[in-house]
Amino acid sequence: MTLPIIEAILRGDFRPTLIKETVPAEELSQMMHTLRQAKERTNLIELEKDITHALDSHSQVGLQYKRDKELKDTITRYLKSVTPDYYTREYKHVLKNIFPAPEINTPYLRMYKTILELEKVRTVCAILDLHSTMQDDSFIFTEVKELLNIIKGYCKELKEEKYQSPVTSLLRNMLIELYFSLFISFQKIIYSKKAIDIEDDFEDFVYYTYGTYPSKDVTERFREQAEKAKQENRNIQKTEKETEQTEDKQTVHLTKAEKFLEETTCYEFLKMPLIVALEAQDEKMRKAKALRLIETMLENPAHAAAMLEFLDFYGWIKNKYEKGYTYTKYDEFCTRVVMGYENGRTFKKYRTALHSTSQSLKDYQHPEYIEQVKEEYTNIKNEI
Repeated sequence: MTLPIIEAILRGDFRPTLIKETVPAEELSQMMHTLRQAKERTNLIELEKDITHALDSHSQVGLQYKRDKELKDTITRYLKSVTPDYYTREYKHVLKNIFPAPEINTPYLRMYKTILELEKVRTVCAILDLHSTMQDDSFIFTEVKELLNIIKGYCKELKEEKYQSPVTSLLRNMLIELYFSLFISFQKIIYSKKAIDIEDDFEDFVYYTYGTYPSKDVTERFREQAEKAKQENRNIQKTEKETEQTEDKQTVHLTKAEKFLEETTCYEFLKMPLIVALEAQDEKMRKAKALRLIETMLENPAHAAAMLEFLDFYGWIKNKYEKGYTYTKYDEFCTRVVMGYENGRTFKKYRTALHSTSQSLKDYQHPEYIEQVKEEYTNIKNEI
């Protein structure tokens, strides 16, 4: 990510020495009208659209915004097949009016002040938008660090300029505010990376930019806004935590029987003949009885194997839903919905052991369930 408006002011058509030649008064008036609208934007897409409309003929904003969008589109496609690294959610904080502004006594100075403020806001919004898309701390740390170094480079360039104008002061102040807006917004990630080469002291940064330390008033305004940002973070995190706790309380935790019924919806378990016969007229009561039946059978896999055989669950699936259905697929399905194992066919041992005398299945043989499930079914049907 680059700063196209800064580039245009330092090296392009927006240089103070060229501005009156490149932007006629009428065009300036129309430009300022569009830029005033842009200042009210809270949506990044709309903000970029207004900035592009106003400034694209005199800068590279349109090209830069297009590149940023292409990067996001590439990331979105990339994320379909890759799990991102650790993600720390960050929040937008834009510092403003930290430094005393030079007197705005011409339309051109007013334009500079406006477009620099927009460059600052748009940059913070865009990098946060990129972070929320990528959701990868390592990736965004590299992007933020590179951007901070670019800003430091601009500050150094401005310090070395012999001629200092009101535009230079506006530009320098904006760059410092942008630097620390980004730093505060991504502070948790920056500190987690132990990035000792990133300047985090406001007063020292101002000294190396201006050649003098900031006044007490400037330092106090910075600290107030930095502390306000921290408090806003705490409030947001508290609200999010409370919301998550509320959602957790509202979440319905399914019983094993309810989960079984949910996972067998694809085969319409509640429409099986013997299930319908539990309560032919009242669907709500039928479901309640079915859940009692399922709760009983899920006592252990052998019990479930006998009950599902009694209900003819396999025949129901094969005859109504999957003509080529095999016991292999049935055992895999029941291993998952009855026993909770994602892979394997362990259920097969309990199913085949019902009518087997094989010693190899000795530990799985519970033929008593064959008659027991019939009695359980009758009792639940008759509400005994």
